[in-house]
Amino acid sequence: MPQKRFSQPQDAKWHIEAAVKRYTGLFGKKPNGMWPSEGSVGEDILPLLTECGIRWIATDEGILLKSINRPRTAETLYKPYLLKRGKSDLNIIFRDHNLSDAVGFLYQSVPAPRAVNDFISHLHRIREALKTKEGNFLVSIILDGENAWEYYPDNGRDFLSLLYLRLSEESELLKTTTVSDFLSQNPPQEEIKSLFPGSWINSDFSTWIGCEEKNSSWDYLSTVRNDLACFQKKHTDPGLDKKINDAWRQIHIAEGSDWNWWYGPQNSSSCDEEFDRLYRKHLSNIYELIGQPPPDILKVPISTRTLKPVRRGAGFIKPVIDGLETTYYEWLESACFDVGTTGGTMHRAESLIQKICCGFDLKNIYIKVNLKFSDIINQNKETVKLVISKLPPNESRIEIPIFAGDAGLKAYIYARPEQGEWKLAKEITEVAYKKVLEVAVPFADLNIRAGEEFRFAFFIEEKGITLESQPESGPIRLICPTVDYEAYNWTA
Repeated sequence: MPQKRFSQPQDAKWHIEAAVKRYTGLFGKKPNGMWPSEGSVGEDILPLLTECGIRWIATDEGILLKSINRPRTAETLYKPYLLKRGKSDLNIIFRDHNLSDAVGFLYQSVPAPRAVNDFISHLHRIREALKTKEGNFLVSIILDGENAWEYYPDNGRDFLSLLYLRLSEESELLKTTTVSDFLSQNPPQEEIKSLFPGSWINSDFSTWIGCEEKNSSWDYLSTVRNDLACFQKKHTDPGLDKKINDAWRQIHIAEGSDWNWWYGPQNSSSCDEEFDRLYRKHLSNIYELIGQPPPDILKVPISTRTLKPVRRGAGFIKPVIDGLETTYYEWLESACFDVGTTGGTMHRAESLIQKICCGFDLKNIYIKVNLKFSDIINQNKETVKLVISKLPPNESRIEIPIFAGDAGLKAYIYARPEQGEWKLAKEITEVAYKKVLEVAVPFADLNIRAGEEFRFAFFIEEKGITLESQPESGPIRLICPTVDYEAYNWTA
């Protein structure tokens, strides 16, 4: 699960109010009902919905069955229910999962007459199952309004035209209606005491949370939102109101359900990298609007491809920190990553950071970076620095002004408490750059404990601008060694 709990009911209410305002502007009246994003429901959103004037909501039949703990029957499914909470009443209906998915995913590959016959036959079988029951019943077919039709021949025109024709011909037995019209004549007679939390997908929220990428996305969002809230609390100048409001708009965009839908192994496309970059761009925009430097995590992809080392770490090392390849053996037992030959769709022709090696003893991490600077970098080298960012938790960064001149090269460790600013924590003198850059940093100075996993990202920065971020596929993952590190990695 995410490291930080993201619970912002005021944001959820903003989204509902914005939807109501948009609908009202388009149709000239307020909406009576709502299909919450992806049919996602739970007890916590019910008062927010009623406060915004919503009278009914819809979700999937799986939520109904888990809420009432009864088997699926026609009499159970095809009717509305009441959610009575305090002085507020909210009606709820549940879609026929199989029939909705047939329209959304199956009928596209079937000739239109055959698909429509199947659909109508389903409705008649439902009617037959209910013929001895009193009252009217509602079969709810709910699916994304735009997604299905691009997969149908002629964008679904043949299927829809024939479906509407058949429904018109069957109007004595099968009547089309709106949810509001049905509820006005057939108010719910049964109450649901506790609404099971979940969505139309598997009756849970696993499409948006649970795997590493999705959890990281929530943590990114939580960090940025906390920073914006903290900034707003400290800065009350009315002249900043527009920029702060624009920044909140970026938060609301980043809270949309589609972002986390595409993170993780369940859903993927050829645009994963661009989608990830766009999401992080929205979050970075917030810092640009309020004039603050963005956190390092926003430079690091969420959608990751595992970067395998060209050589695994095998034992403890104790290199001479002199900026030279002193001996062949001093880095032989380190983990080595060839980042200069990786890259996705936006990879530059030639990387500034070519290779990264990381090794340990029990007290220190040793890092070697092979750099290859262009003429442009060499012309501005006094302002260029290498940044080694230890990503959250316990965020810190090592800044190394690569071309320090006669003053002597030093590394500077900065620490950043949550909702705080970067502050210098320590100077490191065991650093050198001649042919390669080498640095030794105590684990204790980075708040890394034995056996703990930690993540590094590497940046080349010039006057606060990030020229390159490596690895492009995501951070390097390492585990702080324990005393049995060499025995564990020993091979004959």
